[in-house]
Amino acid sequence: MSRSLWKQQSLLQIILSSKTHQSFLQNPLSIPRPISTTSSSDTAIEHPKSLTLSYLTNTLGFSSDAALKASKRLNLKTTHNAESVLACFRNHGFTDAHIAKIINSWPQLLACNHAKVIEPKMDLFRRLGLSDSDLVKFICSNPVTLVRSLTNSVAPCLDSLKGIFGSDDNVVTALKCSPWVLNGDPDRKLRANILTLQALGVPMSWIIKSMRRSLSFASPDWFEEVTETVKGLGLDPKRPKYLNVVVVMSGMDRRTWEEKCRVFRSFGVSEEETLLVFKKQPLCLGNSAKKIGTMLGFYVNELGWKPSVVLGRPTVLTLSLDKRVIPRCSVLKLLTSKGLLVKDFDWIPALLLKECHFLERFVNKYLVEAPELMQVYQTNMPSNGCQVIGLYRVSKLLHGSFK
Repeated sequence: MSRSLWKQQSLLQIILSSKTHQSFLQNPLSIPRPISTTSSSDTAIEHPKSLTLSYLTNTLGFSSDAALKASKRLNLKTTHNAESVLACFRNHGFTDAHIAKIINSWPQLLACNHAKVIEPKMDLFRRLGLSDSDLVKFICSNPVTLVRSLTNSVAPCLDSLKGIFGSDDNVVTALKCSPWVLNGDPDRKLRANILTLQALGVPMSWIIKSMRRSLSFASPDWFEEVTETVKGLGLDPKRPKYLNVVVVMSGMDRRTWEEKCRVFRSFGVSEEETLLVFKKQPLCLGNSAKKIGTMLGFYVNELGWKPSVVLGRPTVLTLSLDKRVIPRCSVLKLLTSKGLLVKDFDWIPALLLKECHFLERFVNKYLVEAPELMQVYQTNMPSNGCQVIGLYRVSKLLHGSFK
């Protein structure tokens, strides 16, 4: 017998004679199991997770789903740091609603050392010149600032902005207009884009007050192309509208611009005509290609308007289809069908009216001849709008305006 085989048989005899084997033969379920670390670790994990969920829902008012989502990025073992963080925010004028919004974006802030992570940044922005209310708005608009490195990111960005804008006051204005300006490297794109505008004669004061994401993040090559395109429309760089158009157009990349032009072309509008529309009302091309197509489709296909009618007053492309256009058109259609408006009545001014003026002129005025007007208007209004209109109607009834 080989030495190896002899060892295997000896080991088998030991196992068969052991109490463990005898116990297993009598009751197979009684075999000893290895000590599980799962239960103890689960307890260690479950407690903080339960604490985290409870704290988020009970203290910050998170919904169950929001708390569960946030708990994937946060694991509180105690509430000591969290309470200190909340106190820090409150001491700086943040309401519970503000705090909940910030923590929803960056749950891990609750576990940080507020004296090292939050306070130094708050102090820096206060020394810069942000007021209490400005600081709250700035942080709520761009809470990622609080989790970025003060030494390696926030402070260097502020120094760069001071070099670009020339003074703390101008930097404060820039932060108020464009809170996300600290999210990138100002020297890489922003400086080049501002120099391009200054070379065209655009005053720095206008540039700062008109700052949008585009100035900070647009590729300098694309930005320069945009400025030349807008200048080619006949807009004077020394007039405010020029900068407004540049800001909107440079806020999209070339591919997005081409998508929007394709939408207009599908309705028979050339790119040259699209640019003229853009010149007249820059905000209409601030919408997504999908919304532009939906709006044009409604006016052309549903109302039967010619594209030229829409292009003549492109502000109608900036309106909310659900909250304004459809409810008002339902009223105007009813009034026309009853002969209360002439068939060639121009609907566009009615669409552009303020809500209260539209109700006075086209709903309240005709409730005797068409008592169903309010119901028609409410039926086509989103649910929150119905409540507003309902309250408005009650107010008018109390003041005797409805006949």
